Amino acid sequence: MIRRAGMQGSGAPDTPLPIRLAQSLPGAASPAAEPIENNPFAPVTDSDTPSLAPPALTPPSVDATAFDLPGFADLARPLLRAQISPRRQTVLSAEISGKIDSYSLREGERFEAGDRLVGFDCAVHVARRDRSRAQEQSARRRLETAGRLDQLSSISRLEYDEAVAAVAVAEAETALSEIAVSRCGIDAPFPGRIAERLAEPFQYVAEGEQVIAILDDRDLEVALMVPSRWLAWLRPGHGFQVAIDELETSLEARVSRIGARVDPVSQSIRVFAAITDAPDGLMAGMSGEADLRPPAGDSRGSDDAAETGGAREGTR
Repeated sequence: MIRRAGMQGSGAPDTPLPIRLAQSLPGAASPAAEPIENNPFAPVTDSDTPSLAPPALTPPSVDATAFDLPGFADLARPLLRAQISPRRQTVLSAEISGKIDSYSLREGERFEAGDRLVGFDCAVHVARRDRSRAQEQSARRRLETAGRLDQLSSISRLEYDEAVAAVAVAEAETALSEIAVSRCGIDAPFPGRIAERLAEPFQYVAEGEQVIAILDDRDLEVALMVPSRWLAWLRPGHGFQVAIDELETSLEARVSRIGARVDPVSQSIRVFAAITDAPDGLMAGMSGEADLRPPAGDSRGSDDAAETGGAREGTR
């Protein structure tokens, strides 16, 4: 009661005791005289808060002449992988159902056009052919007899026509049996080599089942995919080189034909080239890197390479 009365009598504000004691010490400054910037209890304004915005970044400048350096077009040129493929290759299938009787050639062995590659057990088809031939011969004899009787008016016209039709049916049956016998083996349609054996001797195969894969390794070509924008200057007859990885040597090739459709996803097109100078040991399936360049004096290929290189630099 005494403390409250004294404070009310003096008119002093209701100041906490620790602050009043600190103000009563010698040399203590009055709170009213303290600058606001040194007062820890002063309110903080927006102007006093430090800026948290990141400093402005200046994009690096790119010298356009840097892409004109010698050899830059070669570095920016897309890598073209080429493959050696045969012009003629196929998979031969069985045309009749039966057991494989002969299969002498193995993978990699050579053959000539017309050689027997695979033989089937054809005893049943041969017997059917012989029966058809006998039936055809009997039908012809009946027709001869019917013809003599028709001249003597001893047979009706219907019976004679039936004899003629019987001969036609017998001839058709004989033709079918001859076709079946001719399919009792698989002959080579062209000279080449055995690429793969898809069946084995004494195996029973169904009609239409794949038996053997062959290819002609004497007539090879180069196949590769190129950017479709190269169609502006790429024409049949354009020469280039291919470095074969397996042989560690190069071959000369010349564009023979260009594909009929551009792949819209990869923006590329298939190109085929005839081999003009083939090295020894070249085989189907080998691959390498093709060095395909635009004609001399045509800067479109270099511009495409520089554009590709600039895009690569911008993505780094």
